[in-house]
Amino acid sequence: MLRLFKADLRKEGSFDEAMRGCIGLFHVAAPMEFCSQATENVDSYVEENMIEPAIEGTLNVLKSCLKSNSVKKVVFTSSISTITARDNFGKWRPFVDESCKIPIQHVKNTKPSGWVYVLLKVLTEDAAFQFAKENGIDLVSTITPTIA
Repeated sequence: MLRLFKADLRKEGSFDEAMRGCIGLFHVAAPMEFCSQATENVDSYVEENMIEPAIEGTLNVLKSCLKSNSVKKVVFTSSISTITARDNFGKWRPFVDESCKIPIQHVKNTKPSGWVYVLLKVLTEDAAFQFAKENGIDLVSTITPTIA
């Protein structure tokens, strides 16, 4: 049976009722911000208005999972934009895994196309894994298929 709940990612406890009795969570919510409209203090603006709210929302959902005492597994959807197929010397790698995470400082310094989204996904995923580790949540991250 499908049940719908009203919830707000920014409000702690908002997902408590929805998670009650659930055994798993697929966390797919993410702001789709690719760049910043700010012209001054861009890094601070992005941190305060985009990254922090994204992390807060993810942690709020994970806190609700923890409170439920029933959630056994959390699947976090990552993005192909969070990894790189090139090594530190610019050479192509034959395969990519969790060790191929894109360097955050490089993204902040160069601000390539879609840089805000890349930061949102990488930093939110890092925060989710840290929270999961500290609280005994079984969390995995997956990259959804990309079609070009």
